[in-house]
Amino acid sequence: MGRLFTAKNYNFRRIDEQGKLRQWRRGKIDEKVRVLCKPCNSGWMSSLEDEVRKTFSTIIREGGNISLLSRGRTLLARFTFKCAVVANYADPENGQPFFDTRERYRFKETLKLPPNVNMWIAAFDEPVGHHGISNWYCTSSSQVDIIFFTYTLQVGHLVVQLHLGKWKSLLHGGLDIPEVQPIEEWGSIPTRFWPNEGFPVLWPPALSLNAKTVHHFANRWRDEIRIATWEKPEYRALKKMMLFGY
Repeated sequence: MGRLFTAKNYNFRRIDEQGKLRQWRRGKIDEKVRVLCKPCNSGWMSSLEDEVRKTFSTIIREGGNISLLSRGRTLLARFTFKCAVVANYADPENGQPFFDTRERYRFKETLKLPPNVNMWIAAFDEPVGHHGISNWYCTSSSQVDIIFFTYTLQVGHLVVQLHLGKWKSLLHGGLDIPEVQPIEEWGSIPTRFWPNEGFPVLWPPALSLNAKTVHHFANRWRDEIRIATWEKPEYRALKKMMLFGY
């Protein structure tokens, strides 16, 4: 992706898990996390990124209008998930990646996404090459025994966000993850493009993000997450178990 931009210098900022800020400057965007094996890095991952770069380079650099059809949605979702897994594995919370070995290898072999993942697309409306984000964090809900993972990537004019939940206890593994309540303050700025429901997604939207609001958007799931479907009958037994501490 760094090859899409032509600035002579870039400023990098990294905030670690303890909130410590590190800043540095480089002549090009070629940071490496060094957590990938060579066959994956130069094989299927490289092929996936090359396809995304060819398909989305115009909207990343120029913000041109597109209609995102089923194939494009799938390609963008796979790329976003790959970036999320790598970012999380390179800097795991408390030394434990959110995505376990089984999930990572399943994606490598099949490129299939988890059933409960949601993704949104938005637009960044400021000069290209002046700003970018790769950000992830985990949050939880007081309503239910689930940990939620959020990843946001902003490259050029393109912004994508991934959000999914996972049961903390294996005892609940057979239950579907409840839907979360949408955050109304963002309105139509982001458009959900995954799960792939088949209809076209028009981009860019009428309203865009800037250097200030994109950070608020990236952190929109940090506060209390409310469950939209918590009153469904299939969750009554689980709520009773949680109430009595089973």
